[in-house]
Amino acid sequence: MDVGVRTHARLGERAKLTTWLLKFGLGGVQRLIGASRKTRDLASGSKLVAALALEALRSAEELGCDVLLPTSRLAGSHDHSMKYPSLSHQMVVRASGSQADVEKVGSEIEVGVRSKLAELAKWEAWHGKRGSTIGWPRAEAVYCRSQLERALPLYWVAIPEEGNYSDDYARVQELFACRKITRDFPQIEQLPEDRPGFSCGQCGERPAIAQPTEKQKKALDRAVTIFTGRDRLCPVCLFKRLFSSGLQFPSTHELALRRLYRSDWGQETIAALDKLKKDPDAPDRTAKGLLELSQEEVMTIFPEGKARDLLLDENRPVAGPYWAVVRWDGDSMGKWFSGTLFRPDVALRDGQKTLGDALGRFARGVSATARSHDATLVYAGGDDGLALCPLDSALEFSRRVGGLWSREMAGVKEMSSNSAGRSSPSLSLQITVAHLKMPLQVLLERSSVALGELKEDLDRRGGFGIEALIRAGGPASMSGGWDELRRVTSAVESCSNWRRDDYHGAGDGRPREDTLKQRQTTALPRRLLRTLETRSRAYFSGPQDGPGLEREAMLRDMKLSLGRSGTNNEQAGLVILDWLEERCTLTPAAYWAPGIAVPLQVVRFLARELSWN
Repeated sequence: MDVGVRTHARLGERAKLTTWLLKFGLGGVQRLIGASRKTRDLASGSKLVAALALEALRSAEELGCDVLLPTSRLAGSHDHSMKYPSLSHQMVVRASGSQADVEKVGSEIEVGVRSKLAELAKWEAWHGKRGSTIGWPRAEAVYCRSQLERALPLYWVAIPEEGNYSDDYARVQELFACRKITRDFPQIEQLPEDRPGFSCGQCGERPAIAQPTEKQKKALDRAVTIFTGRDRLCPVCLFKRLFSSGLQFPSTHELALRRLYRSDWGQETIAALDKLKKDPDAPDRTAKGLLELSQEEVMTIFPEGKARDLLLDENRPVAGPYWAVVRWDGDSMGKWFSGTLFRPDVALRDGQKTLGDALGRFARGVSATARSHDATLVYAGGDDGLALCPLDSALEFSRRVGGLWSREMAGVKEMSSNSAGRSSPSLSLQITVAHLKMPLQVLLERSSVALGELKEDLDRRGGFGIEALIRAGGPASMSGGWDELRRVTSAVESCSNWRRDDYHGAGDGRPREDTLKQRQTTALPRRLLRTLETRSRAYFSGPQDGPGLEREAMLRDMKLSLGRSGTNNEQAGLVILDWLEERCTLTPAAYWAPGIAVPLQVVRFLARELSWN
């Protein structure tokens, strides 16, 4: 008997109950997805969770349950991925029958999900040919399967309905929270003493069962496979890697160097380097791997030869080494779904249906926006999501996600009680820009922490944050309301020859040379931003609670600096000045240094990395 049902067993003894609220969920989801050294691990973890969540929904429907959350878009559809666009790893259903009946429902949903996991795993099949290519020692399929099941614990609770849906929903939520912190699973099993004693190099949580030999490492590093010579994987991380086979997912290098790979020069050079692979003296790297080398690395590795000439070609396009992780999450969504922020006259079930439908439309819209803006969507689970973007598209993709959220939540606004000034659900979005050599797992953790801090900074009222993890310096971050993101993008454009709509879905997006030259003549020099940054830091030098120089004086000084910049475009200077004036208005004088100088540093960095030359 489940903990949740046992708590209310005495009610089942008193009468034969007819309807129950049952909540089912998968645990350890974020940890499973986040433990990724490659982007394909990230994709396969998300795909695995989605497959199991869909199986839980399918099982619940087959057992005659009424799925309340997530809300359904296409009633009667057999395609559950289309039916539930705002897919979550938790669901709330209504079941009918006695206590024994609802226990059977919960148990059969759990069995269905575990059976689906076993079907996807097929450890016995993977133990053979594939296992031998990655140095897989003898490891029993039972051990591997148990490790995978413990990485994704399943929870469910059920309560009898008492006639008030709001109260019933609050009770099942509380009970589910208690169930998740109730430890009833065994410790992680250790491999026998005669097995190699090393931990997984990816998650660090479980013993590794796969580690290539030195001979296999060289073969793997030379070949284009889903494994590398550095892999040392536990059953869970090995399953994620094997599960990713066939997935088309860009690497961090492909995201950062998209301009280079997709340019005509890049395509021709890759073809020429591939021909060199037939030469026995050819470099021991893939063609794309050679393009990733810096100029200094090329000169060091190749003192002479055809590969050196190709890689040091003077016509090689400029491609910065930075890319972006975009992560977003709805603010206070638990309060919205519990009805706390709805008007008293709004029935909770009606409010949940309206909000759930809006989240479904938002999730579908995000998927379409990602495709049109060259962003790679890892998941969009309704109010939260994660995408990987080339730096070219990160700002505009993020702005459109914010606009899409605002449009879809307009219907919810009519139901709001406007409690604490929240007229509709808000969205917080974090853009984390990092160098392609930064470990993916570290970057994902950094972006998650940054999003949490952003929510606190904005008092959960929605907005965006940008953190630039500059390799040759310290990190620089800024935040603001959604309206400011457009101003920030315009400020970046005014200091570079890049434009937000350069990429149109094909090629590298590079404009014609005459267009670039015309843009360059009207762009503000980036050194001017450094001057403004330095001046803004100097404007306050008193105690933290004292006034700095007058806002008008600082703006007047900045305007004079812009006037002396020598640019032919006064409009570019006005763009910067208008943006700074708005930030000065919203930022207390005591915080002008972090509130004005650091955002200028972020804009200067983005303008430098996004420029086409």
